[in-house]
Amino acid sequence: MSDSDTILLYDVPSWPGARTDALRERFPHCDIDIHQAQNTSASGFVVVVSTRDPVTYSRVVCTVFVSIAAALFTGFAAMHVSLAEYPDWGDVNLYDNLNESCINETL
Repeated sequence: MSDSDTILLYDVPSWPGARTDALRERFPHCDIDIHQAQNTSASGFVVVVSTRDPVTYSRVVCTVFVSIAAALFTGFAAMHVSLAEYPDWGDVNLYDNLNESCINETL
C-alpha cells in the first residue's frame, strides 16, 4: 500500500484484461493502472489499484447551491456597478434624453 486509497501489486506473473474487467465490475469506483517497474518488480510491471470518491447526492446539491449563490452574487455586483452611475434615481428622468433626441430629429 502506498496510501490508504492505493494498493500496489508487485511480482504478478501476468495481468490479463479479464482480471481488470472483473475487478472493475466488482469495485466500480476503482481505477486500475499498469506501470513499468523493471527495477522493483520481478515481472517488470506493477499494478496500481486506487479508489476514488463516488459522486454523491449531497455533493451535487452543494455544488449546485454554490453555483447559484455565485451567480446571484455576480448579478447583484453587476447591478450595483450599473446603478452606481445614477446614485439618485429620483433626479434622473431617463425619458427626457430620449424625447429631446426625437424632437431634434423631427425639427
